[in-house]
Amino acid sequence: MRIWTIVLLGAACAVHGADSGSSTEAFGWLKKMANASRQQNYSGTIVYQYGNQVETSRVVHFVNSAGGEFETSKRSTVHRAKSCAATSR
Repeated sequence: MRIWTIVLLGAACAVHGADSGSSTEAFGWLKKMANASRQQNYSGTIVYQYGNQVETSRVVHFVNSAGGEFETSKRSTVHRAKSCAATSR
């Protein structure tokens, strides 16, 4: 999950460097999201499909009362068979 923090902060820097008046507000929201990802419990499944493969990643993140972070992830890859149209006569 550290990679998401880096991505969010990188995006925040890009937004912060923009000349728009709302860039400060956008930077604040991205900062809140990055902090929440380290302070909240969450779980989810990410599904990614490419070609004839489907990958799933199950992520569980837990923060205890002492501030310790625990995260597990399990990745699975499924190879799908190409579909064949059945012909009948």
